[in-house]
Amino acid sequence: ETYKDVLKVNRDQSDIILAICRIYEDTKEWDQAYKYRIMLSKISHENQAETISHILVEKAKTHFDQAEYQLCEEELEEAFKYAPSVSAQILELKINLIRDRVEQAKEVLMELLREYPMYTSFVFVSLEEIHSKHKDYEKYTNNYALLKKYFIDVDDIDLHKSSSVTLTKVRLLKEQNLKEQALELLKFWIDKDGHVSDVLRVEYVKLLIEMGLNEEALSHTKMMLEKVNNSLARHFCSQCGYNSDDIFWRCPQCHRWETIQFRWKI
Repeated sequence: ETYKDVLKVNRDQSDIILAICRIYEDTKEWDQAYKYRIMLSKISHENQAETISHILVEKAKTHFDQAEYQLCEEELEEAFKYAPSVSAQILELKINLIRDRVEQAKEVLMELLREYPMYTSFVFVSLEEIHSKHKDYEKYTNNYALLKKYFIDVDDIDLHKSSSVTLTKVRLLKEQNLKEQALELLKFWIDKDGHVSDVLRVEYVKLLIEMGLNEEALSHTKMMLEKVNNSLARHFCSQCGYNSDDIFWRCPQCHRWETIQFRWKI
């Protein structure tokens, strides 16, 4: 309220408007956040399009959760006009699944993964974030199962150059108790690429142990220990370095959107 009083005196103070924006974004009052970001965009030298897109996606998510799909798609369409953010594309995937547009979902998924393969894990974790009490939960989960199968079956050499793509496939295969298939996939990439990431090698060893192949696991571990880094796998903000085990689309520390990165270490 104090910030708003200041604006009554002078509406062109960008630092005051930015402070109000961050308050509303922190409290998830997306209508107000959108209003003040639009205000900021008219006087600031910094481009606000990406942030406005994210705010519209958050508004669209609210409609999605309430099964107001037409309103959700309208907000999402507006978000794409500002910027095709990753979170917007993930929500587009979800709305296609819940409206029985599985083929469109497949197309969106491949476009997203080809452009942002490092976000593969985030994409599938986000797709699983739907409440079991949602009105169309059963239909969504059935269509999501079809999308997962499609992703697992996709044979794209370029995609698999990303550790995130391979690890996500391995996780999905293990969830379906297809451990032998997961092991074959890991072995193929480890044998093919001598510079494959440590995290793939560790996942391979873990899978060998789970399947009772202890001698092979021990042999592979001996080779790997000479190179492995002793640190935890975490997510971090590429702008300010904020660390978290949780997925965050808006950094809690510097408030930037879509700066999350993997730190694939062991």
